[in-house]
Formats: sequence, C-alpha cells, structure tokens
Amino acid sequence: MKRLKDHITLSGERETITIMDFRRSPGEVLTAVTLGKVFIVTKLGKPVAMICSPPCDLSKAVRRGNDD
Repeated sequence: MKRLKDHITLSGERETITIMDFRRSPGEVLTAVTLGKVFIVTKLGKPVAMICSPPCDLSKAVRRGNDD
C-alpha cells in the first residue's frame, strides 16, 4: 500500500487529496492538519471539502458531558 504522501499534490499553500486518500490515511491527514497544513479533498476531480485547523481554541467551546 502506498503512503498518503505519495498521492498528495501541492497546490499553493494547500494540498489536494482524493476522498480515497483521506479514507486510507485519516490519521496521517489529521496529524498534518495539527501541524498547520490545509487539505482540499476532491471527488472525481472536483473539490468537495477543506480540512484545516479551527481558527480558535475549540477546547473552550466544546462541552464535555452534560453540565446543566
């Protein structure tokens, strides 16, 4: 099996990957995102999603459990 980096195409500051590439290596993609990379996910050659770090600290926004 080829690694994700063998399938990534550099497009400016963003990297383009297919849905199948993401399905094969979601952990590798998310690790790269935490390091600041942005991925454009394509399906049949057309962009369908962008994966990037959130613009703010979500740890304060995400509630864990039910504190009501």
